Amino acid sequence: TLTGNHGDAVTLVQNFGIAGTPKNITSAEGAPTLDRTSLSRACVDFPNSGDNDNILDMAASYTTTGKPMTFFIVFQWDVAGTNTIVANSDEGDEDYIQLATGGRMKFQLAGGTVANPRTSNTNDSTVDYTLAINTPTVMLIQRNEAGSFYFFHDNNIYTAFLADTGDANFTLGAIGGTTSGNIPDFNGKVCEVGLYDADIGAAQVKILLESLCTKWGIDRRE
Repeated sequence: TLTGNHGDAVTLVQNFGIAGTPKNITSAEGAPTLDRTSLSRACVDFPNSGDNDNILDMAASYTTTGKPMTFFIVFQWDVAGTNTIVANSDEGDEDYIQLATGGRMKFQLAGGTVANPRTSNTNDSTVDYTLAINTPTVMLIQRNEAGSFYFFHDNNIYTAFLADTGDANFTLGAIGGTTSGNIPDFNGKVCEVGLYDADIGAAQVKILLESLCTKWGIDRRE
């Protein structure tokens, strides 16, 4: 939950997940700010240009216990380019998810294989999908017991598939980027982030995506 006035520095975000208060966001690098005007609800603005390191830090990182997981993030990407949107910590890049232009992403789990799924084609997916700048977006990554990845956006649009990379746990500890490395941090707004230590299944993925789209006023379906 976010309280305060538009433009205020954001230093604490309450967590409503079952992980409890030890997983709250409790500090910030730089100056992420409260945005009450850009989207339908209050969100956090990360005004990164280049590598300004405006990052929200969790009190303690959250690590999945195996390959199955479901991760989602609601965001608005303001400036195209390769951006790190989440990482395992504000100083680490063993685990990260990056956005890139041309319908590409990049991510790494547990310091292992760097994977490069692409949404802007119909290889193993149902639609050619490219992230739109200045447009509220939901992204969800579902990983099953076998380690296969399924990528969804917005109202349950199936956008990409990736076979098992061989790596297991995923750790989430920082939102907006990382001070490590030379990849620019995320430039845009983050609305909501969730990580389940489970593959919640296709039916629940559909419900979750559609609920988030309703909540945040997202109507993109193809």
